[in-house]
Amino acid sequence: MTVGIYVPKDASQAVGRLDATLVKVVAAEAVEKTLRAAIQAGTLTASDEATLLRDAVERGVIGKKDADTIREATAARGEAIQVDDFPPDYWRHEAEPSANLRAAVN
Repeated sequence: MTVGIYVPKDASQAVGRLDATLVKVVAAEAVEKTLRAAIQAGTLTASDEATLLRDAVERGVIGKKDADTIREATAARGEAIQVDDFPPDYWRHEAEPSANLRAAVN
């Protein structure tokens, strides 16, 4: 996606963050494939990520380093897709009418 363009190494910059995330997600693909196969084989039960990774490490399906790879990819993916964050009631506030508008109405 970024071939031929400048990619900052600083993950605080958007393109740098996307590129770093891509590297982590690609690194996690093989581990995810192993987890899916273990679920299909009945060795693991599909559940939330934390439980699945804990069970997979305990049962020797993957190692702790592999679990960390998945966690890092998940965290990076979450950071990469974040957009502007507004408080829950942001859109409920009505703008205060300007003094000029109030004078024109009165």
